[in-house]
Amino acid sequence: MNPNDIQQLFDSLRRRPFPSLGRVVGNFGLYDALLAGTASSYLAGLPLTPETVPEPDPETQGTLNMLANKAALNAEEREFLEYAELLEQLRQEILKGLAHRHSQDKRPEPRTRAPKEGPRRE
Repeated sequence: MNPNDIQQLFDSLRRRPFPSLGRVVGNFGLYDALLAGTASSYLAGLPLTPETVPEPDPETQGTLNMLANKAALNAEEREFLEYAELLEQLRQEILKGLAHRHSQDKRPEPRTRAPKEGPRRE
């Protein structure tokens, strides 16, 4: 995973205004803040595990599912859904990056030859 991709997604989210529906749907504001902190930590190279990457709360997820299946969205709903989709892209990229980091951590150390010992002197 390329950290530049994560940085670009994070920057894109920071440039967008927080959606007005995000203030009233579930704990969306908390999810947004936690994911922003997780992205910052990831980009700073801090140790994270997949379990620490937040997910939307059930009420938020239910609202997102409903909006995704809705035939016609108003401007407020579209803004909310687009913002949430960017958050989900960021979340998925962080998870991929963590999986990549974890696989790098498990790679075996390159073997080095032990120095040859000369004849023993007593």
